[in-house]
Amino acid sequence: MNQNSYNILYRFISVFTEDDILTTAILAEHYDAIITECSVNNTDFLNEFTVMLNLARNIALKSINGKVFRGKCWTEKKAFFPLSKALSEIHKEVFCLCFYRGLSEQEISNMLHLSSEQTKLYLKQALEDISRQSIVKIPDITSL
Repeated sequence: MNQNSYNILYRFISVFTEDDILTTAILAEHYDAIITECSVNNTDFLNEFTVMLNLARNIALKSINGKVFRGKCWTEKKAFFPLSKALSEIHKEVFCLCFYRGLSEQEISNMLHLSSEQTKLYLKQALEDISRQSIVKIPDITSL
């Protein structure tokens, strides 16, 4: 993973915790483990990226045990991740349903009336968008 993975994980986990101190503590404890685990036997950046976010999601949910996480999504007008303006609302929705709500590709397809192929394509394009941005600079999410 590139050097900006910390920033990506921080933003991602902070959505669940809604607490900067807790997010910092989680990353201090788990960052190396997440990066090590997601890099093992993965040569494809997008696969690593997907594993990284899934690991971070599980850790974040454990950290807020007992607190309800309603699985906010993009259409609630809150930008949780630096998905660019170039991506459609449906790309953003697919990403949020997958990584924040933890829905399967089939559940997302059913909910949004997409084919399985469309769901996979939208998810891949959203991940590629984030990966491109992470290499250069993660924009301020308030500007999205």
